[in-house]
Amino acid sequence: MYIEERKTLKMILKSMDKSFSIIFMCEMVMKWTAYGFKKYFTDAWCWLDFIIVAVKSAEYTDDNLNIPLRFLRAMFSFFANYLFLW
Repeated sequence: MYIEERKTLKMILKSMDKSFSIIFMCEMVMKWTAYGFKKYFTDAWCWLDFIIVAVKSAEYTDDNLNIPLRFLRAMFSFFANYLFLW
């Protein structure tokens, strides 16, 4: 599929990407508030959430980093799937 040719689909996917990024950020802030800063980082799933939010934030601040960050996002997806299969 050529995403550049399908402008509407590209716009929908970008807006969904931003929406899910905001949801992850809100989740992280709520967990920080609930658990406290130190206890938040004792859970591996919280670390994964933090890394995803950090990568997405870096991607939004600097568009030149898109290629390596896409690789990291793909690796996080494989990591999450691996954990669910255990």
